[in-house]
Amino acid sequence: MVAFVTERPVDQGKKLVTLLHGSQALGGTGYSVEIENEVTAEILKRARHCNQLKIPWHHHMLFPDCALNSHPGKWNLTFEDPSSGDTLNALYDTEPLNDLKEVEALFYAQEK
Repeated sequence: MVAFVTERPVDQGKKLVTLLHGSQALGGTGYSVEIENEVTAEILKRARHCNQLKIPWHHHMLFPDCALNSHPGKWNLTFEDPSSGDTLNALYDTEPLNDLKEVEALFYAQEK
């Protein structure tokens, strides 16, 4: 199923992320020095850049058994870079809550 909307569903997104990953997922700052994955560090850098330039961006946290996950068996934090067209995949063996919360902080810091 796909839904198209004219405005970013911020409140619904926050509810969904806490249902899927817990309230900790909204506790980041976007600037942690304790990032577990080098690709996620690059995702954060690019997300901050997009936010500064007011370029809308999005990401996905794909579960290991998700049919859309191009890396089955791994947690896949995906960032689609609107500036370059690149897709970055940060792969993990376990759910990356500490890294995810930093990406979520930047995602929800975007201008509506």
